Amino acid sequence: MSGPKAASLPSDPGNVSSACDAVVVREFVAVLRNSQKPDQHFQALASLRRVLSSQSKPPIQDAIDAGALPLLIGFLQSPPTVSVGTVAEYQLEAAWTLTNVVSGTSVQTAAMVELGGVEALLSVLDSPVALAHCELCEQCLWALGNIAGDCVGLRDHLLRRNAIGRLGGLYQQLPGVSWSALERAQVLRTLIWLMGNLCRSQPAPALAEVDCCFDFFVQVLMGTDDALMLSEALWGLSYLLEGASEDEGSTRAARFLAAGFGPGETPMPPAPHPVVERVVCCMKRPELKENQMPVPALRLLGALVSASSPELTDLVIAAGVLRALRDAVRCVEASTQVRCDAVWTLSNIAAGSPAQAQRLLIEPGVWAAVCDSLESGATHEIRRECAWTIVNVAKGGAVALTKLDCKALLRLLKVALQETKRQQRGAAAEEEKQALLLRALLDVAESCLRCGQEQAEKQGVSVNPFVRHAEECGLLDQLEELQHSESEAVYRKAVYLLESWFQADLENEPPGACPIQSKLAKGFANNGCNRSGIGPLVGRA
Repeated sequence: MSGPKAASLPSDPGNVSSACDAVVVREFVAVLRNSQKPDQHFQALASLRRVLSSQSKPPIQDAIDAGALPLLIGFLQSPPTVSVGTVAEYQLEAAWTLTNVVSGTSVQTAAMVELGGVEALLSVLDSPVALAHCELCEQCLWALGNIAGDCVGLRDHLLRRNAIGRLGGLYQQLPGVSWSALERAQVLRTLIWLMGNLCRSQPAPALAEVDCCFDFFVQVLMGTDDALMLSEALWGLSYLLEGASEDEGSTRAARFLAAGFGPGETPMPPAPHPVVERVVCCMKRPELKENQMPVPALRLLGALVSASSPELTDLVIAAGVLRALRDAVRCVEASTQVRCDAVWTLSNIAAGSPAQAQRLLIEPGVWAAVCDSLESGATHEIRRECAWTIVNVAKGGAVALTKLDCKALLRLLKVALQETKRQQRGAAAEEEKQALLLRALLDVAESCLRCGQEQAEKQGVSVNPFVRHAEECGLLDQLEELQHSESEAVYRKAVYLLESWFQADLENEPPGACPIQSKLAKGFANNGCNRSGIGPLVGRA
């Protein structure tokens, strides 16, 4: 039986339909497998790369089924000597084609990895040829970034191959390359993006595997003004912090703050931390659509203030975050995500210590921005986070309420209850979150009414002014509707407030004088309702 025949090179794909059927792909792969002419290899490789670069359903699976992957990996590792193009150009075509393959499905990406594609790409980056050819270097990084970002299993495969250490070696050599500034910047952007993908996804990689990434991303953050590099570094740091388990959250945060400092040199409040100040600075100009920094900067700051350590929140506040968050909330030209994340961060600051919550009242314009956004926010998500912020500020009880206009607060509670109730239908998990917010808002309402009663008693008058105001602003109407809520905790609290404060014959009596139905009293005991005020609230991740 004779061996396979060498296939002739098919027509260039520039003249082929963009739909490129499997027959055309098989012809290119046949040339790669059977031709004895390296120059034909090069031309077939370039043609296959162009076919797989199609934006509309590229025939990746057809190439895999035709046996392209082992050939491509082999050419990447051991390119032949060719007269058309250099060895580096040959490797570039192979790396580019593999990049197109790993932009497909997870199964297609895994097929390439199983054949040794990761080691082939890393070996090219380890070689002098990558440092001599920036386009080849970037293409290998791009392929690895697609692999790392595909799924946790492939990310971990890269980590097991010591990808971070080998990429660190490449990074250390970049200052000495002979590339142009533009070429060096493009490679660095892709490298930082790849490093971020090696730190993302859940479950997070072990801290020991990614520890040096803190220093890498902080060095980028403090050493460049390139917006794309800064954005990728911010994402990388946010992945490192968000990936922390509950037990190691403080450890990762401390590692972030210590990056770039020697032992004992990390700034502590009230001294500002330069890296945190830099992150806050990256939040500026959120109205610019091309500005990609505010979203990851907010994610990073949110991870810090939602941690269990109050010192972290103090450090973020000392960096001037409240002014930046105020401006982001007020910026109607900013994206919904930016404004929502900004209010979410404020709500987590307010969920800290009473002193931290009161900073939202002290910092000019912050409280007004939250209240205005509750009433006129662009989306339900923004208004919901504003409601949580108001709840968390008011949870300080009498101390916090003395700094607030309780009549204005009752009107805001009416708006928040109305908005939350309107959005209550949905998935079970979402309904549970909405019910939790409704109950928290009702707790705040009770605290306001009690504050009014205490004021009336001190003044020696019988009328609680806040009760009447609650009726006038529409809060009473919301309570009457909520007594029919499907959430037991919500309807029991609504009924309790109605019977405690709004009975016509007991309008101005203190709550202790109001008879509660025995089954409701039993329900309160079982449900854990706190009649004396707002229970403790925590930051919401």
